[in-house]
Amino acid sequence: YLKVIGDLLRDVRWKLVNQTVHRGYVYIRSRAEVSRILREVFKSMLLQKFSKLNQKDVPKDLPYLWEKVEELKKLLAEKAPKHLAVIPVRGEMPPCMKQILSKINAGEDVSHIENFTIASYMAQVG
Repeated sequence: YLKVIGDLLRDVRWKLVNQTVHRGYVYIRSRAEVSRILREVFKSMLLQKFSKLNQKDVPKDLPYLWEKVEELKKLLAEKAPKHLAVIPVRGEMPPCMKQILSKINAGEDVSHIENFTIASYMAQVG
């Protein structure tokens, strides 16, 4: 467990003291956690492979491909919706949720907690 989680250790919830351990085995609670750990394993494998590359091993057209990726990112950013659509909700929405949604729709910055709160609320009400 400790060998493969790598950078995830920066987050308190991934530390060993916050895991269920029985007879030396760390029990993973959900598929999402397994998926996140596997992403970390693949990331470390890729970083290890790429760190061994020499300049001569890099394809000559890599800068060209990078420019194309940047162009695509700009194009997608232009086509992305500028505001959130109004989502129908059953019943009256709590005032705190209305306030967060109005800040988002106005293009104001919202905190991580506000993003998490509104996402949790929307997921719950459907």
